[in-house]
Amino acid sequence: MKTSLLDFKFKEIVSSNGTSYIDYRKSLNPHFYKVSIGIALSYSILFFVLYLNNLMQEFFSSKILILFFSFLSALVIGFTIAHITLYLHEASHFGLARNYALNDFLGTAIIGVLLGTTTDKYRQVHWQHHVHLGTTKDPENSYFSPLNFSTILNTLFFVTAFKKLFFKNTVYVKIKKSVFNKIILIIGMCIHFSLLIFFYKHQQWINFFSWSLGMYCFFPFFGWLRQLLEHRALDASSDKNYFEVNQNAVSRMFRGGILTKIFGGAGFDKHLLHHWDHTISCTRFKDLENFLLTTNVHIYVQKEYTTYSKTFFNLLRQK
Repeated sequence: MKTSLLDFKFKEIVSSNGTSYIDYRKSLNPHFYKVSIGIALSYSILFFVLYLNNLMQEFFSSKILILFFSFLSALVIGFTIAHITLYLHEASHFGLARNYALNDFLGTAIIGVLLGTTTDKYRQVHWQHHVHLGTTKDPENSYFSPLNFSTILNTLFFVTAFKKLFFKNTVYVKIKKSVFNKIILIIGMCIHFSLLIFFYKHQQWINFFSWSLGMYCFFPFFGWLRQLLEHRALDASSDKNYFEVNQNAVSRMFRGGILTKIFGGAGFDKHLLHHWDHTISCTRFKDLENFLLTTNVHIYVQKEYTTYSKTFFNLLRQK
């Protein structure tokens, strides 16, 4: 029995006017310029925040005010970096450029270097997420953990990341060995280390503290939270270890205003559509959504509509 859009094959979808999805999807060519604009705007906001921090420091004589503004700035920086890195996901699905080699180069040079990874390396891990969604084999498994204050604190203070790096609760994915991957990792580490040295040397304390908190606390927190809201089932239990027991494959559609579009940037707010047909560019999800609402599966799309806030509080109340 079918219970989700994910259960339907492409050939089963037909619109009310008789157009099959197989035929319609041929028209959903990517709008690469929209992705370029999104990345450019995101980086512009990040640079503006760093510039504004430097100006604001001249107005603050109190260390308490500097720390407070640094905290607020760190939230914005972490949120913005989390948004920028969503476009690496689009690159992993060849959504930055028509030429595959150029697509991977741009993904690595513009976005991947921030994370110390390459487009190809990320793609290898991410594809396993598509194949094994909702199972113990999913390597992108933030949704395995319940949404509670303990998990939130562990994520904010790097405890969760530390455990994944050195202890259990990690799903191993075999990655093709590459010297280039190691070079990008080193370059990424050097970029972040150099930034902190620059801020420290020039006594840009707001930038120093906000970049440290934003990059290493709030950025991973927002990434963890977004994926959990997308994929954790409402009937999941905190008593079950989903590294040992499969959860059902769940993916949602989020509605809302500008914050929803930013938090769920690069099409993540319509994540159900992506998991159903991963070949479609995020720039065409609205067109795909409108088409599906005219087909025999419209109820399976509509029932997944929710908001980030509603899902958050529903998951927070889980036992």
